[in-house]
Amino acid sequence: MIMLYVSIFLLSFTIVLLIIRAITGPKIGDRLIAINAISTKIIMLLLIISFLFNETYFVDVAFIYSSIGFLASIVISKYNEFLSRRAI
Repeated sequence: MIMLYVSIFLLSFTIVLLIIRAITGPKIGDRLIAINAISTKIIMLLLIISFLFNETYFVDVAFIYSSIGFLASIVISKYNEFLSRRAI
């Protein structure tokens, strides 16, 4: 049980570091990777919380969140591609 709390703390700490990276990233690619990593870590947090509270609906929320994160990554990538073509 203590390992779950330690993992929650470590995941939260890495999320804070990734937020800093997403804000200060020199390129859009760095920011996109940081946002994807934040999304993945939030999904892991939701699954750990689901296990701790013995609530299965958190798994559904994690699945929906992962689907939205995947679609957002595609949209941001397409927008980045559009901007790079427009700059030429």
